[in-house]
Amino acid sequence: MGDLRIVFGGLLIFAIVMTVAGVIDNYYERTTSTEHLEEKLEHERQLREQTEDVNKQLLEHIENMQEQIDDLQEFKDEFNYLREDVEYVIWSNSVNYTEDDIELVADWIFEYSIQNRIDPLWVARVVAQESNFRWRLVNPSSGAIGGMQIMPNTARHIASMKGMDWWHKSDREIVELLQDPETNIKFGTYYMSWCLEQADGNHRIASAMYNAGIGNVQRWQAQGIDVSNPEEIPYEETANYVSNVS
Repeated sequence: MGDLRIVFGGLLIFAIVMTVAGVIDNYYERTTSTEHLEEKLEHERQLREQTEDVNKQLLEHIENMQEQIDDLQEFKDEFNYLREDVEYVIWSNSVNYTEDDIELVADWIFEYSIQNRIDPLWVARVVAQESNFRWRLVNPSSGAIGGMQIMPNTARHIASMKGMDWWHKSDREIVELLQDPETNIKFGTYYMSWCLEQADGNHRIASAMYNAGIGNVQRWQAQGIDVSNPEEIPYEETANYVSNVS
């Protein structure tokens, strides 16, 4: 009898121990499950916040891009009426240009003028004055290249401002690059836009900078010369140039 009590007592103790262990395991399982759920919910919350931030940034970027597109279209519409004038300047100052040639050069002039927010007729007059639309022209004395007569070092600076590395390119390589009409217009209009910015929007002063160099213009201005008045410009070539293009 005593042995049976011992056996039953042991079984009871074992049952109690197993029951307690089950309760503990169940508790830890629920606790672990709850913690995992909380972690999952927190992770999902962070993902939602990140997605909302990305969507907000994307929407702002799209809105900014649309504003730029609308601005460019407005600028383009403003100067569309000059198309015939630009084509006339090309026709009257070029040699052996076909109608297709005139249209293609006018397209490039408009495209890059609009990109750089400058007057395409001003650009056409500059090309006419610089080279009569001779894209392979290289000035034997100055080394200026192409239709817009861009100096090699000026081209290197323009390339740098546009995020391109031309410093390692030789003068010969730059000549070949700038004898391409589209590349020449792309660089020339960018430089004209920069000159216009330096001249606070004054086309005559910007034209003088393009022709004589910004250093000369600044020196004349320091001497009290009104560069916007061609009659006061010391260089006859620059004075005539400003009168003709702006």
